[in-house]
Amino acid sequence: MYFAGPCSYVNKSQTREIIDTASELKKIATDNEIDVRFRVKIYCGGTTPVKWHAGIEDDGLPTLEEINKFLMPAGTEVQVPGHINKCVNLSYVWIGARNCQNYGLLEYIKRFPGDILIKRSPGMTIDETIGLYDIMNDIKERKVYIVERGINTFDRTQESRWSPDVKGAIRISEERPDIFERLIIDLSHSTGKKEYIPKLYSAFQAIGIKHYMVEVMKNPDSSKTDKEQILNIEEFKSMIGGWLIK
Repeated sequence: MYFAGPCSYVNKSQTREIIDTASELKKIATDNEIDVRFRVKIYCGGTTPVKWHAGIEDDGLPTLEEINKFLMPAGTEVQVPGHINKCVNLSYVWIGARNCQNYGLLEYIKRFPGDILIKRSPGMTIDETIGLYDIMNDIKERKVYIVERGINTFDRTQESRWSPDVKGAIRISEERPDIFERLIIDLSHSTGKKEYIPKLYSAFQAIGIKHYMVEVMKNPDSSKTDKEQILNIEEFKSMIGGWLIK
């Protein structure tokens, strides 16, 4: 399963690009007989004033709901309980790495009717990650996934972002196969450079990972954020074509 789409949806001028990207991803999913789900953040943020983008927020929901209804399952990040209430017509939502230990939000998200993805914080241990999954997995009527988006290491530069935790994924596969079946690797945020993504994808496929999150756009140059780690449509097709495991 692939969670693919733009990093962020910042304003209405991007609407055509968002829909066109979803249409292209739908075609790839059909042609390759794979499960692709659309992802984009409408509630954004940033770590510096230069990188700060509020996002299109509620104005982006009609576009996401249209994609979810007519093209493929769609989802976005939620940051406060009010976002969860507004996203009930989407197939899934995710909690970002900086909010994954926000216990009030974790409790509230149990009300969401679709699937729930939770990103592992860069400083969270494997034991804490397993505990988080077990806390959330009492929601029997829907699926809970853990997203590995990279951990803090000594190699922490703007170019390298965080580092993908291959060893952690292997440990989960040995100790908790049930979680391993619900583990998603965020290829974009754990590399920070799209040139690294195909090899990282191949490495995680070699240990049996089945689910991936990756930023993809028809025209990455039009993105307001994270251009360096966004694949274009042809690059995404090339990635799955070379190392596809169905």
